[in-house]
Amino acid sequence: GTGYRLATTSGSLLPDTSQAFSITAGTATTLVFSVQPTATVVGGTITPAVVVTALDAGGNTATGFVGNVTMSFGTNAGPGTLSGTLTIAAVLGNATFADLSINTAGTGYTLKAASGAMNVTSLPFNITP
Repeated sequence: GTGYRLATTSGSLLPDTSQAFSITAGTATTLVFSVQPTATVVGGTITPAVVVTALDAGGNTATGFVGNVTMSFGTNAGPGTLSGTLTIAAVLGNATFADLSINTAGTGYTLKAASGAMNVTSLPFNITP
């Protein structure tokens, strides 16, 4: 954010306020699934949309991150085929995968999101007949 100010007071000193300053997120250091994939039926779109977020070293959303995030299987429990848009450019640090589906039933699928040296694996989920 912008326009932050610090104000000080003390019993015997005059109050004072700093000049305005900005706080911005750092560069991306890790990816997380901010919305995990959920169980769905064979061929159905995974809902809600899977969202991968880039975080800075302090755990803040790296809003300046606009890199491509690529989705693949971590564990292919079917084995199935992962369909949909598999590479998404992040917007304000978030990559939203709104059309992912899997064509084979299985227990314990996981997804892996990657961007450069950063990657993360989702929690397990199932695809039912």
